[in-house]
Amino acid sequence: MANPFISFVIPVYNREKILERTVASVLNTPFDDYEIVLVDDASMDGSGALCDRLAASHHQIRAIRLPVNVGVGGARNAGIDSARGAFLHFCDSDDSVDGAVLPKIAQRLRKNPDVDILTTNHRERTKDGSHTVRILEREERCAVDRLLEEKPSLLHLGVCRSFYNKRFLAEHLLRFPSIQIHEDLCFNGLALLHAETAYAMPDVFYQYDRFVAANSLVAQSGADQSADGFDVCATAFSAYFHTHGVKESKTRAVNSFVYASAMLILSYISSNTLSDWDLSQENSPEKVPAIDLALSDRAGIRGCVAALWRQIAGCARRANAAERSVFLAPAGNVSRSVARMLSEIGVEVCGFLDNSVKQDNFHIKAAAAGGHFSVEGFESVLGEGEREKSYVLITGSVNTSLSISRQLEGYGWTFGDDYMAFIR
Repeated sequence: MANPFISFVIPVYNREKILERTVASVLNTPFDDYEIVLVDDASMDGSGALCDRLAASHHQIRAIRLPVNVGVGGARNAGIDSARGAFLHFCDSDDSVDGAVLPKIAQRLRKNPDVDILTTNHRERTKDGSHTVRILEREERCAVDRLLEEKPSLLHLGVCRSFYNKRFLAEHLLRFPSIQIHEDLCFNGLALLHAETAYAMPDVFYQYDRFVAANSLVAQSGADQSADGFDVCATAFSAYFHTHGVKESKTRAVNSFVYASAMLILSYISSNTLSDWDLSQENSPEKVPAIDLALSDRAGIRGCVAALWRQIAGCARRANAAERSVFLAPAGNVSRSVARMLSEIGVEVCGFLDNSVKQDNFHIKAAAAGGHFSVEGFESVLGEGEREKSYVLITGSVNTSLSISRQLEGYGWTFGDDYMAFIR
C-alpha cells in the first residue's frame, strides 16, 4: 500500500468524551489521501480503547498506545516517528478542522512538494464567542525570512495552523521538547527559524475550541508553568542564533516572541505574583530595557514581565499625574488584565479603545467581561483638543502595535509624549 500524502498526528490523553468529534472533523472531507495517527498517552479513562475502536472502524486511522505517560510533546514525537505521510499536521484532541479546505491545501502541497511549511489562518472559539486570527492576507509561496519580516507574530503561534514537510523535520532533527506547556510554540518557532521556503494561505483550516476541555494543559497552567515554558523556547532560539548566526528578520521575530510572551503572562497574573517572583523595581535592571531576547537571556521571561510591567505602570502614573485620561488599546483579555493591575496600584484607567466596538466582537466581549471599563472607538480621542487630555497605552502584538501607532501618528500624536507602544 502506498504511503498517504498527509498524516494527522493527534495526541490523546483522557479525551474519551470529546475525541470522536475531533476525529469526525478530519474524516469529513472529500480528500482521501491521508491518515490519522492517534497516540494515546497512557490515558486513565477509556481513551485508549476508543482509539482502538476508531482504528478498527476506519482504514485511515491507526492507533498507538504508549505504555507510560510522556506528555503531549512526547506523544507528538511518537506520532512523528510513526507517520508515513510526506506532510504532517498536528491536531489537538479537543479542537476541529474544516475538512472542506483540505483538498485545496493538498493541491498546493502537491504543486510545491519542496516547501518546508504550509501555514494558514485559524479560528478561535471561547465562551465569549469566536473570531478568526487572520494574520495572512494573501496566498503565496515565499521565503520564510520575508514572511517573518512581514508577520513576526507567526513565531508566537502553535503548530496546528501549519503542515510540516516530514523530510524537513528529519533533516533538522526537529522534535517537541519535554515541557509542561508551550512545547508547540517551541517546535513551531524552531521550524520557522530553520525553514527556507513556506507556502502561505489565508484560508481558515483549524479551529481552537478553547472552552471544550477544562482539563487542557493551557487551561490548567499557571504563570510559573507558562514562564518556565517560555524560558525553554527563548533558550532554544538563542541556541539557534549561536549556531546559525543572526538574521535581522528572524531576530525581530524572536524579539516579538519574547514581548508577546511577557504580555501574555501579564494577561493572567496579579501584582502579587510579581511580588512572589521577587521582581520588584530594585531587583530589576536600573534602566528601562527593551523587551527582547537579550533581556530574556539575562533575566529570563520573568525579568521581561517585570520590566514590561514597570514600563506600563510608569507611563500610566505619569499620565495620571499630568491629569490625562489613560486608555488601553486594543480591547481584549490583555488590556482587561493590565487595567485591573493598574487599578490595584491606584492608577485610574478610563477604558479601552478599539477600531471595532460591536458588542458581538470577540475582543470587545473579553474586555467588557471586567465590568468596570468602557470600550470606545478611537474617534473618541482623535477629535480636536482630545490629544492633550488623553494618553494611550498599546498592549497589542507587534503588528497591532505598529498599526495603532501609525493611526495615532496620522492624527499628530507623538510616541512617548502622547502614547506608548512597548514594541516597535
